[in-house]
Amino acid sequence: MAKTLRRGCSALVYIEGKAVVAEDSLGDVISSGQVGSDDAAVIQAAIDSAHPAGEVRISRGTYLLDKPIIVSNAATITGEGKGTVIVPPAGDYAFKVMTTDDTETFRP
Repeated sequence: MAKTLRRGCSALVYIEGKAVVAEDSLGDVISSGQVGSDDAAVIQAAIDSAHPAGEVRISRGTYLLDKPIIVSNAATITGEGKGTVIVPPAGDYAFKVMTTDDTETFRP
């Protein structure tokens, strides 16, 4: 399954048992952790690895975030429809699109 979902994207995030895992396009592990407590960190690592641009696919599952995910690059983030559930931290957003010191700006 992961091999098929990984095709054509920069990074894939998925849940396997009690682990949440991020892999690059070659199947090498970018980051991994425990489901429910490390979801935000693993998704953040996947997005950061797609710098300056790329596609991050989040496979089906429920991801509980303990902090917002910062999107500061030109990454495209996709999921598997209703099967991908992102639960934001209490009182905050799931994703924040903003510039950081690492953000590259493109000028014509």
